Amino acid sequence: RIIPDLEHPRQRYDRARIAMLTRSVGNYGMVSPPIAEEIGPREYKIVVGHRRLLAALFAGMEDLEVKITGKLSPLERLEVQIHEDSQVAFTPWKRAEALCRLYEMKCELESEFANRGERRQAKRYTYSEFCNFMGISESRFRNSRNYFYNLIDEVKVAVQEGRISYPKAVWI
Repeated sequence: RIIPDLEHPRQRYDRARIAMLTRSVGNYGMVSPPIAEEIGPREYKIVVGHRRLLAALFAGMEDLEVKITGKLSPLERLEVQIHEDSQVAFTPWKRAEALCRLYEMKCELESEFANRGERRQAKRYTYSEFCNFMGISESRFRNSRNYFYNLIDEVKVAVQEGRISYPKAVWI
């Protein structure tokens, strides 16, 4: 049994793009299989490849190759999802939200190590260290973080629902 990751940063899918992907998968098969982690006996959670899995199901594929990985921490799962989705159609809004969430998780993890008295040096990730790890510019991360935290809640909801674009939300 395969279930979706309900915490995945991308929650909305463009129907037209899913239809195009479904035709492609139907015609050429799965070029890059989804990745899932085992969460129980014969039970798996999709880490990346939600769109590909949907397209394969819509294309009527009964047998599907899925790469299985070991158990991932929430931090590891989010890192993989951000890296995978940054290659595809990650909206600026979702990327900003996911990057901010990942940054906070990394900082919390460091605090947990410090609180347990582990040898790791207690520190908060600097923007520079985080950006280097993620392979993004510091200015891009600072802008994403500022936009994410400074948008009015009503505007955030409008962007999430697709009623206004992210650039327009920033302008507001």
